[in-house]
Amino acid sequence: MIDLVRNLHHLDPTSLILLYNGGRDASLLRTGFPFERYNAVVHPHPRPMKWGWLHDFALDCFRFALENHPFDTMTIVDSDQLGTRAGYSEFLGRFLSGNPKVGLLGNVTTPRTPGPRAGPAEHAWKEVDLWRPFLRRFPEGESQFVHWVFWPSTVFTSDAARELVRLWEDPQLQDTLRRSRIWATEEVLFPTLTALLGFPVLQNPCRYDCVRYRVHYTSAQVDAALAHPEVFWMHPVPRQFGDPLRTRLRSHHGDYARPEESLVPTEPPAAEGERLLLTWPILAEMRKVHGWLSDEEADLLIATTARALSQLPDAPAVVEVGSFCGKATLVLGRVVQALGSPARIHAIDPLDGVVGARDQGLEHHGPTRERLERTLRGAGLLEHVRLHPQRAPEVSWESPIGLLLIDGLHDYASVSQDFHHLEPWVVTGGYVAFHDYADYFPGVKLLVQEVLRSGRFRRVHCAGSLLVLRKLAEAPRRQSEPAQAPRQVVAAPEPVAAAPVEPITASGGGAGPLVSCIMPTANRRPFIPLALRNFLQQDYPARELVIVDDGSDPIADLVPEDPRIRYVRVPQRMSLGAKRNLACREARGDIIVHWDDDDWSAAHRLRYQVPALLQARAAVCGVSRVFFHQPATGRSWQYVYPPGARPWMAGSSLCFTKDFWRGHPFPDINIGEDARFLWSDPNRPLVDLADNSFFVAMIHAVNTDPKRVEQRFWHPHPTEAIRTLMGESFEEYRRSFTGGRK
Repeated sequence: MIDLVRNLHHLDPTSLILLYNGGRDASLLRTGFPFERYNAVVHPHPRPMKWGWLHDFALDCFRFALENHPFDTMTIVDSDQLGTRAGYSEFLGRFLSGNPKVGLLGNVTTPRTPGPRAGPAEHAWKEVDLWRPFLRRFPEGESQFVHWVFWPSTVFTSDAARELVRLWEDPQLQDTLRRSRIWATEEVLFPTLTALLGFPVLQNPCRYDCVRYRVHYTSAQVDAALAHPEVFWMHPVPRQFGDPLRTRLRSHHGDYARPEESLVPTEPPAAEGERLLLTWPILAEMRKVHGWLSDEEADLLIATTARALSQLPDAPAVVEVGSFCGKATLVLGRVVQALGSPARIHAIDPLDGVVGARDQGLEHHGPTRERLERTLRGAGLLEHVRLHPQRAPEVSWESPIGLLLIDGLHDYASVSQDFHHLEPWVVTGGYVAFHDYADYFPGVKLLVQEVLRSGRFRRVHCAGSLLVLRKLAEAPRRQSEPAQAPRQVVAAPEPVAAAPVEPITASGGGAGPLVSCIMPTANRRPFIPLALRNFLQQDYPARELVIVDDGSDPIADLVPEDPRIRYVRVPQRMSLGAKRNLACREARGDIIVHWDDDDWSAAHRLRYQVPALLQARAAVCGVSRVFFHQPATGRSWQYVYPPGARPWMAGSSLCFTKDFWRGHPFPDINIGEDARFLWSDPNRPLVDLADNSFFVAMIHAVNTDPKRVEQRFWHPHPTEAIRTLMGESFEEYRRSFTGGRK
């Protein structure tokens, strides 16, 4: 395993390696080897697997990576497999750019492939009668049975992996699997299910000359593989460190050694006296540092920094978000040094080497603190730059900023949090620079467009992908906020403060604040009409609904023309946490309620939850005992969270103050974002509501978080009680979720 990890990291250092121990020796990966230095992560909860039944291995990896390490593609690598050449990620990326909707790549045979079927496919075909009822649920479903793929080197896209995880919980699929005798399930079921879901299943562009089943490769075959630009993998390679084939590959790549980067210390700073800002020496020095900043971008950064330092009074700070190995940090430091400015440089970066955008895939380069400090030490700048090894929203800030460079993660949620956390401290007349303002990072462009629409910033200049704005005015304060020095900001405030909400008399008689219900959604068209009706039937008048839709099937046509309902269409896919944050930013109310698109809410839900939250002066309220109903089977449960455990409430039942969200935004993940939101502040006041009858969650094939009703916290509940609770809505949900089937 160590040899495999070193091989993979050497040939593709930016990709994450996820290790899964599916054997019975739990100590296999507990060798003391520093896997993390090779950008490798060990799956924390593996299960023993048996040969011919490896689908759970892939599903566990999908779930873990989707929640913790968002990805574009996941490639299956067997333990007796090795890479043969560098450039795999780039090669795959070029192919996928021309095939953006693909779900699976592999050495595929389809039902239409001429010739005899592979053994596992032939065996599966004998069960076609068993599978036919399930297949008929999908368009042309029977014609997709059966696909087969040779498992090593198979590639899944993140969209396909996410949908496979959801589909796997389908009761009919699970029932069919219990009666099936298919073997090599991973090679048969995954390509077949991917095709059923509507994703193209294509031949892998990587050649399979040396990816075969139980063969021994000759020297001539190895030479040909190493010479061919489209051969990236070799399988099988015997699992002995000294095996001749393994040794040959290791030797071919220099024993996987990577020379350490080095920087030649520069000349010491010039003596005090007349100072000239010479651009060329800074650019020449910058080019030696690993990172992404072109000469023209650096030239603009030099000019902007010089302008901020020379024209703004009182030497406000220079702040960089996203330092990596110090390429731009070096440029900023040299300008401050050349002009003799007392301004302090602050470099904010978690120093984990993670770059890119969460919604497009992240690159993992390993910890960067040592490389960043080496850059600054070699330049004589270490004492002049203060490092903040944190994400920007985690940095407590209370000093004026003259230049703010935003170059952290580039998805909308991340760049928005970085900007809105620090922007209040940028002085009027100060500058904000956004790196990677380009079509390949739409999140950056979307945020910049919002900033410019606020009217408080003016575009100054753009070079390459570096865009510079100048601040013209502060954000207007709420009427309730007294004029004072800038307050300490610990999370993303609104870019422009909304007008204060006037109290409105609720139906229960007393004043009630405006409540914003937020509904993130994607490709849930059948559920939307009922979710909208539940909102419109609420008897709490001061309410609005904010819908954030990033699906491939926009539901704008279902949204009524009602001033209380706002529809936000997002052009690129976002995590559930990011969509919740966007909806909260759009919310006009001081109280926010989760309004999930697939759950039922009683007409009095808001009238019950909002006063309970306010009277308790709490940050969040919800329920830890949740009714669940499964329309497809007619079964019902009550989930009861164990007393004495870490406080928890069902995410879809949450009602909270916008102030609490400002300090604790949702993490940018798809599953568990609500629990982490709850646990983000151990001192927050919570209210676990005694009456849980205002809410019923639905179990269906596409739940974001699959429900495992066999676990001990799930208790069967009389479906007639759920029917009584929901009234006429019970039958409407059954028809909507089952297509009208009895």
